[in-house]
Amino acid sequence: MNGPYDGLTVGDILIRAFRRHGDRVAFEGYGGTYTYRASLDLIGRYQAVFKQLGMRRGEHIAMLNANRAEAYLAGIAAQALGLCTTPLHTLGSLADHQFILEDSETDWLLVDVENYADRGRELVEKVGRLRGALTLGPADFGHDIRAGAATAGAVSAVVEAEASDGAWLSYTGGTTGQPKGAIRSHPAFVAMVTAILADFEFPDFTNYLAVAPISHVGGTKLPAVLHLGGTVTFMNGFDPGKVLTTIEQERISMTLLVPTMIYMLLDHPDLARRDLSSLEYLLYGASPMSPTRLVEGIERIGPVFGQLYGQTEGYPVSVLRKADHDTARPELFTSCGHPNAPFQVKPMDDELNEQPEG
Repeated sequence: MNGPYDGLTVGDILIRAFRRHGDRVAFEGYGGTYTYRASLDLIGRYQAVFKQLGMRRGEHIAMLNANRAEAYLAGIAAQALGLCTTPLHTLGSLADHQFILEDSETDWLLVDVENYADRGRELVEKVGRLRGALTLGPADFGHDIRAGAATAGAVSAVVEAEASDGAWLSYTGGTTGQPKGAIRSHPAFVAMVTAILADFEFPDFTNYLAVAPISHVGGTKLPAVLHLGGTVTFMNGFDPGKVLTTIEQERISMTLLVPTMIYMLLDHPDLARRDLSSLEYLLYGASPMSPTRLVEGIERIGPVFGQLYGQTEGYPVSVLRKADHDTARPELFTSCGHPNAPFQVKPMDDELNEQPEG
């Protein structure tokens, strides 16, 4: 483990959670059910496979996967060994993915071949700098880490990353020119998790429906859920009818959706027929939300809405809490809330001179 003044790493906080919560269910839904204990075991097995392949601290691994536990745990295993992970958006084009792999100087590519085998094969063919490819399941272009983990035997998970290592290299939306890589060190990642725990209104027991891609903002809630001993229920792709059914049947207490997803739920004929009483917290963000439709959501689903605001370079910046979603004060619906605990917000001009409020 790291020395007392080095700062925590992603591996420190998540491996601690997996050790702490034992036989509770950590993950279910798409990709199968894993307890905390089984998740910790799989992390150790993955690390054994990674070391056999020659993966080293300081290298970069890009990941193209659906929302599933195996891929998420492989990312944790890599980060705990000191590799930096780069998520690839599942809806990205071949050109987008190739640019990111080359710009980030990625060494390894992990592919969920049940969902993205063709894209993975194309990237391996086009990106000559890759040291190797890893696959979840058999494929003709990489090392099957699922099979490797099955034969590795029980191996204790380790933390070999140092606080100064890059933990996560994510790419911006590219609103001005091409996407740009924004890297988070391990302490910055841990600060993100603690800010989420401090200012987001997690239920007493969180069963988090991960339906938005975990490669981006949908995945930023997972470390906090796991720290609290909750359950992550994965869905592969967004289907509004299936989301409503899953909330009812699995007693989902929290989820994160972008506004267009919420509009589709509100327009779905099953909305009035499903029992959504378990849902305590519905986070939304990533684009502006129609105030009219937000009022409709509050009236039909309940006072469970919370808005998040952030950016790839710094997240989370602010949150509009449930109590501020007051239909008697609709002017608040155009606000993105109050700054999160570790953030300072000031009005500045283009030369970074502080300006008066208003």
